[in-house]
Amino acid sequence: MVFRSHGAVEVHRQLLLPWSDHYADNNVVKLFDPSGTLVQLPFDFTLPHARSIGRGAPFMEKTFTIGQVYRDTYSGGAPMSSGEADFDILSYDTLDLALKEAQVLKVVDEIIDEFPSLRSTQMCFHINHSNLLDIVMDFCRISVPQRSAVKAVLSKLNIGKNNWQTIRNDLRSPAIGISSTSLDDLARFDWRDTPEKAFSKLRRIFEGTKYHDRTHAIFGHLTSVVSYMKLWNVKRKVYLSALSSFNEKFYSGGILFQCLFDTKQRLVLAAGGRYDKLIEEYRPKGPGYNRTGAGYHAVGVNIGWDRLVSSMTRYLKKPEKSAFLKKHVEEDTPAVSWMPRRCDCLVASFDPQVLRSAGVKMVSELIAHGYTAELSVDAHNIEDVLRHYRDDRHSWVIIIKHGVAPDKPDLKVKSISKKEDTDLRSADLLNYLRNEIRNRETREGSAAQRLTKAAPVAGPSNTPSTRANVDVLIAHHRSKKSNKWSIVEAAQSRSHALLDSFHDAPIAAIETKDEVMNSIRETRLSDPDSWRHAIQKLPVVERKYLQELHDLLLGYRAAWREGEEGRGEGKAFVYNFRTGGCLLYDLDG
Repeated sequence: MVFRSHGAVEVHRQLLLPWSDHYADNNVVKLFDPSGTLVQLPFDFTLPHARSIGRGAPFMEKTFTIGQVYRDTYSGGAPMSSGEADFDILSYDTLDLALKEAQVLKVVDEIIDEFPSLRSTQMCFHINHSNLLDIVMDFCRISVPQRSAVKAVLSKLNIGKNNWQTIRNDLRSPAIGISSTSLDDLARFDWRDTPEKAFSKLRRIFEGTKYHDRTHAIFGHLTSVVSYMKLWNVKRKVYLSALSSFNEKFYSGGILFQCLFDTKQRLVLAAGGRYDKLIEEYRPKGPGYNRTGAGYHAVGVNIGWDRLVSSMTRYLKKPEKSAFLKKHVEEDTPAVSWMPRRCDCLVASFDPQVLRSAGVKMVSELIAHGYTAELSVDAHNIEDVLRHYRDDRHSWVIIIKHGVAPDKPDLKVKSISKKEDTDLRSADLLNYLRNEIRNRETREGSAAQRLTKAAPVAGPSNTPSTRANVDVLIAHHRSKKSNKWSIVEAAQSRSHALLDSFHDAPIAAIETKDEVMNSIRETRLSDPDSWRHAIQKLPVVERKYLQELHDLLLGYRAAWREGEEGRGEGKAFVYNFRTGGCLLYDLDG
């Protein structure tokens, strides 16, 4: 899962919470608890998280949650529910706020890549800053009491069928009452552009006014976020939209963003931002309270899970995609985790600049290759790093050296379990980790196997109720009557015998991506060109690994042809311990 690859821990958000006036204009599901207090079901997961942090909940830096949020139907029936997934990063200082905001956007970008229904869909990010939105409100002479309603209406601008004319009519209505001159000024900001071009446009609009100087810090912060997004290798385009205000009341004083289907009628897949002030609202007030939660800073995103599911439903209905579901049913059995850990790799450097440049790139590359990795906090030495992360069970700490000669190793990898250090060049890191994880899986797999053997396992039963169903098709031209039940019995017996013959088949356990497993499925040992083609498609650093698998399978075939016992009737299993996928390979094919 993408969330876990970034070192996040799953937590559950509060199901019932006191009613909040933040939702005064929303269709919140309100209830009375046994004491008569008005409570609500979660409308989203951001406010419950902010409330728990503000009231002193235990601190966890990166968390995610997946669950149901609710909307009132106003018809007296059961409330509507929809799926939502949240990812949040919490910190107790102001260090690297832009880096953390960029990482949240990176997570959304990776989730899009995980869904084949979205990979080819045009999608983009819209970013804005709450302070910039307030400057626009000041510039357009929109009074403070009107702003909450104006921002709520603007949050629908260019979403679905809501163009500027529709939004203008809503803002001009007596319920809000924005003047036509203010609306004309507001229309000057109805556009989006790449950040650099957008900054230039806004400077021209504000030139000569008191608002010009107020934009410098905002533009500087947004520039840092975009720069970190490039280091994270975020693939979707990023635009600045000065009127973007989706749920702005939560993100006062900070960045806010949306991920949209960038089509003629845009739809929102995910939205989020920085909600430090929301946490501040829920801190206990008064001199008698301990200032628990002071200085907490949080950025997060809400992802509409139902929209992801519906996109996959449409995708799987396409005839050419029907194999996708079959593949995942067969291969996506999750691997057993016998030693739970939050993250495999912790990337550190004792030079802050190296940590925020080469370190971010390394974390991004590790995640792209299927490893779980996160960036360390600033530290002066390895002891500080280990002390800070002593409870997080990282397997390896990767320390990026600085100021070393080009021909010297530029990494030090500390294996926590082995208690040993290894000096490496960056180019050798992936091969090192692959071998280390292979050894770790072998050790943990052996322990798991012993645990499994210790428990009684029911063997195959000969009772008809537990046997596979058999559909018998009798040829129409046959005149001789056939005993259907004897055919069923023979079919079941033969299928069980065939399955039993595979029990001794050799197993090659590898670590790779699903795409490589699909390529292996298409190869044949009798067709060397098929293997050559599969190997050549991989990056240079991966080719040797797949060649080793090819040689191993050739060895299995030679042993089977020489008549060795326990060779699975000319079959072998290839097991992917990264994803849990497994395939039966024909050695005689």
